[in-house]
Amino acid sequence: MSRYTFALLSAVGFGVAPVLARQGALWGLPSILGTTWSTLCALPFLYLFMCVGRRRLTFTKWPRRTQAYVLGTGLCSSIGVLFYWLALSRESVAVVVSINSAFPLLTILLSAILLRQDERITLRLVLGALLVVAGVVIVTT
Repeated sequence: MSRYTFALLSAVGFGVAPVLARQGALWGLPSILGTTWSTLCALPFLYLFMCVGRRRLTFTKWPRRTQAYVLGTGLCSSIGVLFYWLALSRESVAVVVSINSAFPLLTILLSAILLRQDERITLRLVLGALLVVAGVVIVTT
């Protein structure tokens, strides 16, 4: 498998999900229920993935700092998904996904601050992210 395979599969999932979520929102599904059910539906799949990979849930054996990062990730992801559903209930998929695609700027900024020893932030990377944001501005104005 290519080093990009999982990223491409992720793009497929993130490309299809908003269309399905918007359809649910148009049919009157409240955002909080959409968030809850989409998360709950993911759990059996994730459990199956862990079983196939013979991974065990060893959360209690992880260092406290690792646990804090995992919990923080879950909290931030949940907030992001909730506001994503709220946005999809109020605006078209194309606009919401375009605006949401500006998140790399925040990711790059936080990576430069918090992960400076593990991440290499290059001018090319920053320029690419700025082009994404320019595209967002063009699409939404």
